[in-house]
Amino acid sequence: MKSISEIEGLRAIAVMVVVLFHSQFRFFSGGYIGVDVFFVISGYLITGLLWRELQTKKTISLTHFFSRRILRLAPALAVTSLCIAFIFSILLPPVVTSTLTRSLFSAQFSFSNFWFYFNTNYFASNATNPALHTWSLAVEEQFYLSLPILLLFFAQWSRRRVLTVFFLLAGFSFLASCWIVLQKPSQAFYLPWLRAWELLVGSLLAVSSTKVRHPVAAPGLTVVGIAAIAFSCLTYTEKTQFPGPTALIPVLGTALVIVTAGHDNFFNKLLGLAPLKWLGKISYSVYLVHWPIVCAVSLTISLFPAVARYSIVVTSLALGWASWKWIETPLRSKANIWSPRKVILGFLVVNIFVCFGILGIRFGGQMVWAQFPKASAISNYLEGDPTLFKTGSCFLDASVETDHQFDRNACLHTRDSARNALILGDSHAANLWTALTELQPQINFMHATAVGCRPLLDATFGAPVCLALNHYIFRDWLVNSGKNVDLVILAGRWELSEIHALKQTVAYLASLGKKTIVVGPTPEYFVTVPLMLAYEEITGFSLQHRMIRRDRIELDRTLSDGLRGTEAAYFSMTNELCRGQDHELVCLTRTNDVPMWSDRDHFTAEGAKFVVSKIPMK
Repeated sequence: MKSISEIEGLRAIAVMVVVLFHSQFRFFSGGYIGVDVFFVISGYLITGLLWRELQTKKTISLTHFFSRRILRLAPALAVTSLCIAFIFSILLPPVVTSTLTRSLFSAQFSFSNFWFYFNTNYFASNATNPALHTWSLAVEEQFYLSLPILLLFFAQWSRRRVLTVFFLLAGFSFLASCWIVLQKPSQAFYLPWLRAWELLVGSLLAVSSTKVRHPVAAPGLTVVGIAAIAFSCLTYTEKTQFPGPTALIPVLGTALVIVTAGHDNFFNKLLGLAPLKWLGKISYSVYLVHWPIVCAVSLTISLFPAVARYSIVVTSLALGWASWKWIETPLRSKANIWSPRKVILGFLVVNIFVCFGILGIRFGGQMVWAQFPKASAISNYLEGDPTLFKTGSCFLDASVETDHQFDRNACLHTRDSARNALILGDSHAANLWTALTELQPQINFMHATAVGCRPLLDATFGAPVCLALNHYIFRDWLVNSGKNVDLVILAGRWELSEIHALKQTVAYLASLGKKTIVVGPTPEYFVTVPLMLAYEEITGFSLQHRMIRRDRIELDRTLSDGLRGTEAAYFSMTNELCRGQDHELVCLTRTNDVPMWSDRDHFTAEGAKFVVSKIPMK
């Protein structure tokens, strides 16, 4: 295929920006769009392969096609899954690996996108599940299952009619994605029919055989395509509403590069350079191994220093190359030797054995952790307790995608016979509600909280559910229905850039006659606290002073100084929990032999009670 050099170059770019994004290279804040580049490429290559077979043979051999896909994708995935199971079953306690086992099963049978859609939540360890990246592979494989059947149905149709159907399907999928991303963004992210339009863009290019060869237009379109990919990669962030309309830029950029592929111009020559072709060839294996490496590093480091970032990239390339050379390539070469039916049957049998292997490895990990009963007991607090937050009604977590699910009657019920207090903020605010209610029963504590939602007046940045909830509380409810609220507690995972907005919020609440308590940031750690304490029990080494995030301690001091002289009372968690300065700083990590935190920065029930007991309710 003449365009193979440019395609390999595109693959190289796609996998590299994904790896750099996950490795926390800040300039690649939108590197996740590499997956969308892969989708277009896959749609183009696979549709082209099938369309040519349909045109020459008037049919498609499903067994031949599926056997080739299996030999191309399944062996490297199976080996990677077994390695993930082994490494993380040793590193992580059994309370975590039960979830990992189920996610690996879903990856083996290509439905991990559905598994993560239905099972990932804000406080679960799934957020750093080493199999999480397989969701995109599952979307592609589901496309591979449906596309040849669809094309067989079109076998007697003209090219124009097929293009019309593909165009309508892509258009419907795109419009549905644009609508769903506003209401339920996780559906737009994971579900295949809402991602199908990206693959179908590649299909349209393949069936139409569109190529641009004009000496001026071709290099110009190549530049525009590369620029579109670069723009989205460098300017998008995790706060960008994605996919949906924003995905158009990288998708169409990829399409422009594909339609000009094969034209002899400077930019295509760059895409065809040997290093990019090499990286493009091994891109699948690099993608497979990079995320488990990121997860392994993130067990002990949440903010990667330069040495960690570069180590992740180098290790991903090295292990990806090894997987490509010794697993992917040798088995892929058997496509013309092994019977397709035997390959498909073998795939099913091997997958069953792989799943049994994963179970056996997990059992072995349980046996290892059983040798350290105290560490295992501490690690059980990693599960957290969602009931502490009133999740789904008063606290809108990541699964809630519209503020209409906020239960206004239950969460904002004032009492005439009691002092009324309102808790506003993100999960850190919701984390305090149960303890406040138990320790201060004479006060009626209400709360309106959402994931990642700092309680700031007239905020313009954040998830739609957050902005809607904040606007309702500040501009409507407190002014009208909440007039008898005496105290407002503001808590969140504050950022340095929010000090001015926080002052404005405090002043506004004072103008409404509300007393305000601003709860400062909790001390944070680079590793989840129960895991850190479990490792301390196993190794006998003190890890806390190495793992505490001093930037959050410094932020507490800055907030305290910044709010001095305002109408708000400031409560410093750092002052209550920590002693010492700089490298001698030590914070309380247990109360009654129970971890204070269930993760890096959210309290256990016991930890929340300890902290809340220190807050002066004046």
